[in-house]
Amino acid sequence: MGQLSIPKPIIVAAHAVIMLAAYTSPLWLSWELIALGVILYWIQLLVFGGCILTIAQFNTKDESFSLHYFEKLTGLKVARQKAHFFMNYTLPVIFVLLAILLQFGLNLPAIGRFN
Repeated sequence: MGQLSIPKPIIVAAHAVIMLAAYTSPLWLSWELIALGVILYWIQLLVFGGCILTIAQFNTKDESFSLHYFEKLTGLKVARQKAHFFMNYTLPVIFVLLAILLQFGLNLPAIGRFN
């Protein structure tokens, strides 16, 4: 059976849309749905060893969408191992905590609230 081949521009565009949604999620998505997304993301990391879109885009799990374009745009080099840990584990927790703060502290409305 043949392997599914998705054109790179579609992968890049999907990756960009998902990253934009993730980075802005505390402003519009309920903290419960963000937490669920984080858990699913972590399961993806365990099962595939990395982000499936990153693997599809760069043919490696050692690259990072955000780091790749950050370095490309700024010309700065980032310590990969530390940046990967921050982006895969610290930043998702920050998104959940920020959403909780915004939704309970500032009563910001969010899509998908369970109450």
